[in-house]
Amino acid sequence: MASSSSSSGTNGNSLVSPTPLTPVVALPTADTEATIGLAKVADSDVDAFSTYAAIVPEFCRLEAMLIKGIV
Repeated sequence: MASSSSSSGTNGNSLVSPTPLTPVVALPTADTEATIGLAKVADSDVDAFSTYAAIVPEFCRLEAMLIKGIV
């Protein structure tokens, strides 16, 4: 088994150095929340919540079918 000490990746691809992380900055929030140390870092995603909410009844139906041994 040969060992290579070159700086190229698999199949001769050059390695890419990782990019620095982007700092998380708090969004504007109410003064009372800022006073007690709360910071908002993201807005709610209504579409993602709606998608999850639509999946829950189907999951419950499938779970009930598994319990009854139908599936």
